[in-house]
Amino acid sequence: MTGSLENAIISKATGSWLQSKFPEWFLPDKIVLKRQKENWEEEFGHEVITYNRLRPIQGLTIPKLYGKIQYANTRALILSDIGGSSLSTPDGAVLDEKDIVPLLHQALSSLNEYGVCHDDTKLDNFHLVANEGKDKIIIVDLESTDFDQTKEELAYMAKNKTKSLLLQYQDHLKCLEHGVLLPRRPVRR
Repeated sequence: MTGSLENAIISKATGSWLQSKFPEWFLPDKIVLKRQKENWEEEFGHEVITYNRLRPIQGLTIPKLYGKIQYANTRALILSDIGGSSLSTPDGAVLDEKDIVPLLHQALSSLNEYGVCHDDTKLDNFHLVANEGKDKIIIVDLESTDFDQTKEELAYMAKNKTKSLLLQYQDHLKCLEHGVLLPRRPVRR
């Protein structure tokens, strides 16, 4: 039994060492390369700080940050491909309003647990993703975040931003419908 424990420890240590020396060997099949926008140096740096602050929820509520690179003379982030669909697209606008609200609030509140408030609350920054058969919201574009709010302010902002996103979602559904019903499905719980 001790031998298998030693092998597990050695394997974990070797795996960690290998991963630190050759991270490209451990990337998933699909990744996203997010290039810095022109004249957005400060925002790019702020996004990296935000990803580091939210490390515990990477891959859960936000994409996973694998690293930074220089690509075509521009800084870029290597992020996980979250899949799913933006709420601003027909494929992302498939849930009833009553079902989308708790998903949005949960996603925004999970950022709050780390003292982060998302300041770019528009539908295209919120993706409906199925994870292990359950729907959830993944938040993207973290260059506009705020770290200077109290817990009470963060809770208040999560509630208000959820309401704002719901209004956007309702307006979006009306624009998409134009006499044609969009496909609807129940939330996956």
